[in-house]
Amino acid sequence: MIRRWASAAARQRALFVAALGVVAVFWSQFVWVRAANFYGTDEWVFLWVAARRILDSPYSNRPFNFLWTIPGAHLGARGFNGFYAVHSLYLLGTALVTLALGHRLLPDRPRLGFLIAVLAAVWAPSDPSRLATVQMTVNSGFTFGALVAVWLFVVSWQRRSRLLIVLAAAWALLMVRGYEAVAPPIFAAPLLVAGELRREGRAARIWLAVWALAALVAAAAVLPPMLHPDRSVAYQATLLQVDASPARMATRLAQEYRIHLLPAVTTSPIVLRVPAVLISALAFVVAFAAVSRLSSPESWSRRTLWLAAVLGLLLAALSYAAFLPSRVVDPGDRTEILAMPAIGLFVAAAIALVASTLPPRARTLAMGALAAWVVAVAAARTLQMQRWWDGASYYGRQVRLLGDLVRLAPRLRPHTLVVLVGDTAAFPATFTFRHAIETVYPGEATGVLASGPEALYVSRLTASGIETEPWPVLWKPWGVAPTRHRFDEMVVARARADGTATLEESWPADLPSLLPDQAYDPRARILLR
Repeated sequence: MIRRWASAAARQRALFVAALGVVAVFWSQFVWVRAANFYGTDEWVFLWVAARRILDSPYSNRPFNFLWTIPGAHLGARGFNGFYAVHSLYLLGTALVTLALGHRLLPDRPRLGFLIAVLAAVWAPSDPSRLATVQMTVNSGFTFGALVAVWLFVVSWQRRSRLLIVLAAAWALLMVRGYEAVAPPIFAAPLLVAGELRREGRAARIWLAVWALAALVAAAAVLPPMLHPDRSVAYQATLLQVDASPARMATRLAQEYRIHLLPAVTTSPIVLRVPAVLISALAFVVAFAAVSRLSSPESWSRRTLWLAAVLGLLLAALSYAAFLPSRVVDPGDRTEILAMPAIGLFVAAAIALVASTLPPRARTLAMGALAAWVVAVAAARTLQMQRWWDGASYYGRQVRLLGDLVRLAPRLRPHTLVVLVGDTAAFPATFTFRHAIETVYPGEATGVLASGPEALYVSRLTASGIETEPWPVLWKPWGVAPTRHRFDEMVVARARADGTATLEESWPADLPSLLPDQAYDPRARILLR
């Protein structure tokens, strides 16, 4: 009994050290990621809805869509740093839950379990969206939530706890109703304990029945609106432009595998000669050595490793599944976040298979060396993608223009409409500018682009002013309503090619002329303090 207690304590120490190692390797790379990585479209919307604690995305049939986004607006000072904090914590949390799953499912393979968790933390070599710390809080948050659902299923089965399986099913439904892309990997959870389920007929039937019922309820909520599209699924039906051709989806799946896996073997050693990359690799080596020292001998069963590799590929396909029909979401665009644990399982199993061909004394060393290479490649790719973001991010352009507006008009009278004319490329859509203005001037103003793509809100110029109508599905969930602004309730700003903004003191010539009895007086709308 004492020996058993000592063995369990040793396993817990090794698990604790492994968790510290995952944290160290993750932060050795993510510390270089900036909170200002903006795609330019959704960030101000996310800040707006999160500040108001709005859960629902009514145009995508996701009543809990912003569940994981909301904390970002309430953590720390006002701005976007809170989103960086929660996004990174969700990514790290996913890896730590993966580690906990490995601890339960691979008790005789502690090094393999550690490696899977590390790769779940860092291996997304072709997905720059993972570095978009505001917009991807949905993806990272629900990926974390999906892993928790899987963990709850596994724990409920191992403990034969009916209360836990009911809790797991309820949590799974909550996650799917927030982001339906997580449904396939969540409801594939029984595959992780398939061998045990086959041996336990009666109990297994209960667990599988509960899980199947949850899957059916989720399908009933998600699928009908997609089969008969309306405004409640405008995002999926229109903005994602679905094409479910089997041949196209198969080609797309092959592309996802290729860009998620090949960088591990095609990256040149030259790009790894960077101090930040070497530091990350060193962090992994130290952590792997510590875990190896504290852990029991590794099992090198090649049959089990082959099964793990195949399972990893299957779970990765299920993680990509929701993105495969889209003609808009490119391969590697937010598609690798959900698949990181599954691809981590495959890559770790592949590394262990290679190491298992060597003499026993060389296996752990080979496993660590091969994994250190993959970690180094992950670090190099993260740095490369951050350099791309430094040039591509909309953050600087948007904040500079908004800063000019605030200097020109520190405050505005309530019910003011800010109209942006000129070079409006800093704001790719009208709804982006609208929510940015409502954030900068809370309770005072809203905004519209004189020209630009319209979604969520539709504006039109009339003889008496500008009328804006939100999509009807937004009215109640977001507390918005149609608005009308007379010309004397407007402030027109001109965005210039150099990124600055100026106030239009008189009605601009590139807008339709005012009638003789209409007035435009921006200074009357501006309050200096």
